[in-house]
Amino acid sequence: VQTLSNGRRLVLAGHPLFDARGEVAFVVTFMRDVTTVAGMHEQLAAQKELLETFQHIHNAQCGKLLKYPCVVHSQAMRALYGEAETIAATDATVLLLGETGVGKDVVARRIHNLSPRNDNAFIKVDCGSIPENLIETELFGYVAGSFSGASRSGKAGLIEAANEGTLFLDE
Repeated sequence: VQTLSNGRRLVLAGHPLFDARGEVAFVVTFMRDVTTVAGMHEQLAAQKELLETFQHIHNAQCGKLLKYPCVVHSQAMRALYGEAETIAATDATVLLLGETGVGKDVVARRIHNLSPRNDNAFIKVDCGSIPENLIETELFGYVAGSFSGASRSGKAGLIEAANEGTLFLDE
């Protein structure tokens, strides 16, 4: 990732081409301008955080403890919510499986809200929206001077940001 002097962000991926002796003859570099995508991602994250803050304030004023109402009818979902309460009391890593749209996010938030970590961050990472060549940087961060275009102060990763809280890796 490189940041140009005009503020635009580029993602570069280099691929070596070897000659007959196995030595690098050329390097083909693909550049993608991700300025707009990065800006939209930041705006979306800020709006989502603002909405969750308003929801939290509203729930506190209404005397509710959970951000999302618990509306389950089937025996299977009641059993799942019972297991969520049991799991929330532990420090275990949880794997939630299911098709897109079945509510893995809701179950993850419920576990977080019922856990001793509920006063700390719940960070949801939509891994499918992060380009493959940026996933390591986003999750683990980097130190200052790691690569050209890197922030001079470095960047904390999402794993570090979720320390003492919950990190939900989606997709």
